[in-house]
Amino acid sequence: MRMQKILAITLTLALGLCLAAPAAFATDAEKEFNEIIGADVTGTVEAADDVLFAVPYLDDDNADHTVDLFGTQTATEPMPVIIEVHGGGYIGGTSSINTDHAKFYADNGYLVVAPNYTHVPAGTFKTAMQDLFTA
Repeated sequence: MRMQKILAITLTLALGLCLAAPAAFATDAEKEFNEIIGADVTGTVEAADDVLFAVPYLDDDNADHTVDLFGTQTATEPMPVIIEVHGGGYIGGTSSINTDHAKFYADNGYLVVAPNYTHVPAGTFKTAMQDLFTA
């Protein structure tokens, strides 16, 4: 139960920060982060053996209800987990946007869960939140 509370607070804060930051700030921060970690922002990271793409978290054949998992296949002991929710203002984007970041974290000792969620207008902000908590 404690982990669920921590996860809920983390997701809420992360999503709140995404909404609070203007798009220009997010773009600058994203560029700065990519520059710091040396990420290839073209999205050309090769799928490693330690990555599972499009794992369903609901049994409904909806591509919005999938997660990408990084570092989970070779983990031999408990490791810290990062839940990396992609940007897109709840109207676009997919987990593949953050593949470079997720791979970087996985290569440095973290397990990464990168969920997809329902966008507006197919759903609402509440729908996106419910999807993320379900994932």
